[in-house]
Amino acid sequence: PKGRGQAVQKSPVHLCADDLGIPVYHPLSFKKDADAVAQFQNLCRDHTVDVAVVAAYGLILPQSVLDAPGQGCLNIHA
Repeated sequence: PKGRGQAVQKSPVHLCADDLGIPVYHPLSFKKDADAVAQFQNLCRDHTVDVAVVAAYGLILPQSVLDAPGQGCLNIHA
């Protein structure tokens, strides 16, 4: 949330990814949204994703998500 109205806005990194055509996924919950896990697993399988980068996400990723990319997930922090 940002500004007086506390409207949710995309981060500068998300905006840059959008400009570059890089997909950004931000499910609010993996525990409550099984479709989000399936979507991520399908994305990794269909596009042969080697590594996923997770940046300042704020959720604990389930093992099924961590194992979906061929080489796993890289969790980065500022």
